[in-house]
Amino acid sequence: KVSYQLFSREKYEIDFLVYDYFQKPELAIQVSYDISSQKVLEREIRPFEYIQKDFPDIKCLLIVKEEPLNKITIPDNIAVIPAWKWLLSDEKHNIWNSQSRHLENIAKQ
Repeated sequence: KVSYQLFSREKYEIDFLVYDYFQKPELAIQVSYDISSQKVLEREIRPFEYIQKDFPDIKCLLIVKEEPLNKITIPDNIAVIPAWKWLLSDEKHNIWNSQSRHLENIAKQ
């Protein structure tokens, strides 16, 4: 099941939540056109921080138009991948498997 959801009392939104068979969120996805601005980056990452408080094992994926040209700091528990790379990846289907480590591998390619 995939859904769009407001999360937390502060009403931070997660663009997409992917649930496992037991209706537990296993993957949180944010999609952003451009994260080169620190303000935008913080806005996109903040919902991940809140959902991880309740679901510490959830994987977090930030899909962007293209890799930022300037050096930005992304927390280690968040994978960032350009949309084109995610869409063309042969291993894309493995992202949905919470038992796999392919999420990290795809982001590093």
